[in-house]
Amino acid sequence: MNQEVKKKWVNALRSGEYLPTEYHLNTKERNIDDEYVERHCALGVLCDIAVNEGVIPPSDWEERQDNFGDVMFVRQYSDPALGAVDDVLPLDVMVWADLPSCNPSLKTTVREYDWDIQGEVEVEGSFEISALNDKYDVAFREIADLIESQL
Repeated sequence: MNQEVKKKWVNALRSGEYLPTEYHLNTKERNIDDEYVERHCALGVLCDIAVNEGVIPPSDWEERQDNFGDVMFVRQYSDPALGAVDDVLPLDVMVWADLPSCNPSLKTTVREYDWDIQGEVEVEGSFEISALNDKYDVAFREIADLIESQL
């Protein structure tokens, strides 16, 4: 991975300036005060940096409904290969950051629910960043540590 980009990404993930979201790179969702608040997944933080660096253009908000029927807004970034993406890195960001894929995998241990024993178990493996963010609720600071040591 490009070391300058990695430093910016890791610092941004650790900064506390980004609120997490799931299943999309960048969203606006209502908070408890009924105000729309911008949120990012770990990959979306890198997209935000790429926009600020002029690598990709900013995109418009698309109105959608969340799983509860509430209105939310999602950014879709244009991608030469996929058309529009909102859940993995656009190709231009992947190339700029010199990443091996649009959703790189990181080795770690996660906790997941095992229905057979009806409890949580630790699972070691290689997990895509989106899965660490979305499925396993790994905090940005922990994802930053993994990126720093493995990419």
